Amino acid sequence: MDTRCVPLEIIAELNGRLFKNCCDQVTDAVAGRRLSEVTSSFLFVACHIVDARSYVVGLVGGAADLPVVGRLRSVQRLEDLPAPPTIAELLDAWDVLTTSFLKCLPRLSAQDLNRESGDKVPVRDRSVFGTMTFLLQHESYHLGQLAMLKKHLTGAAMKYSQ
Repeated sequence: MDTRCVPLEIIAELNGRLFKNCCDQVTDAVAGRRLSEVTSSFLFVACHIVDARSYVVGLVGGAADLPVVGRLRSVQRLEDLPAPPTIAELLDAWDVLTTSFLKCLPRLSAQDLNRESGDKVPVRDRSVFGTMTFLLQHESYHLGQLAMLKKHLTGAAMKYSQ
């Protein structure tokens, strides 16, 4: 594995555990509830994170053709979905995506990582490596949101436990 990917692998693994932990105890009955008219629901943020993880999997050459992810692509509001996914569907997709990402990461050569990604992310480095770094940080940011929403919905704090 290119040594630049080692910290990204650790972050992806940590985020994987955090996502699962944030979803723990959150029921489908409350997941779509907004705390206010100007905040996103737990379910929307979780959908966004799964969609973003799917994107990074594709960026590194992984395949995860999951029906739930196809439904989430470019969704701006949960209300736009005919049938919002369940927490269980999101967790299943997350597991598949995480496994795919962690399998692909060690296979990336320096040439793969240095290739222009073609994405317009808000970082100077527009390579696959720079884009992947941004997307994992983006994922971490939204996991912080999920942790706050989980605390409000369940009373339980997010943990790093397995």
